[in-house]
Amino acid sequence: MAASPQTVARGRRPDPRVAETKRLVKDTTLDLIAEVGFEGTTIELISERSGVSRSTIYRHWPDPAALLLEAFDPPTPEMEPPEVTGDFATDITRYIRHVADRLNEERFAAALAAQIDKSQRDHTYRRAHLQYAVARNEHGVAIFRAGIASGAIRTGTDPEHETDLVLSYLVYQRLVRHRHLGPELIETLCQGVLGRCQAM
Repeated sequence: MAASPQTVARGRRPDPRVAETKRLVKDTTLDLIAEVGFEGTTIELISERSGVSRSTIYRHWPDPAALLLEAFDPPTPEMEPPEVTGDFATDITRYIRHVADRLNEERFAAALAAQIDKSQRDHTYRRAHLQYAVARNEHGVAIFRAGIASGAIRTGTDPEHETDLVLSYLVYQRLVRHRHLGPELIETLCQGVLGRCQAM
């Protein structure tokens, strides 16, 4: 009996050429956002800079706004946030270091500043940006939830609020005060979170 199309599709491995093309397009898009802002980052310019045809870009991203958001994703699986182990002190420290490492990238920081500016002035983009930000912040929220479940941090701690505090502090230090997020700053933040949230 022949396999159904659905079965074949489920068993098919992702084409590495497609994955590399998408990585190249997103990487180029982030470069351009950092260099010329959102208004200057057009599909035409992305195609010219990356060498990927406009038709291919539109095939993967029929809505160009989705590409402008996905450009901020970690470029490789290795750069995704570390998995949640259930050890709150370890997990929150690794998470803070992960976010700091990304913000310390000059290109990423410049692109993020452009994204914040865009979301302030474009109401349509703002909605998409907020939905995307909430989804990306779920990793930090999961760490606090796991900490509550394990008894490592106090019952009544608000995971969303605590994640917002961590991220807003890092973004403020990097984009407003233009500080490199080095070991001392990271250690101070980690100790502050542990001191505030850990169960007695």
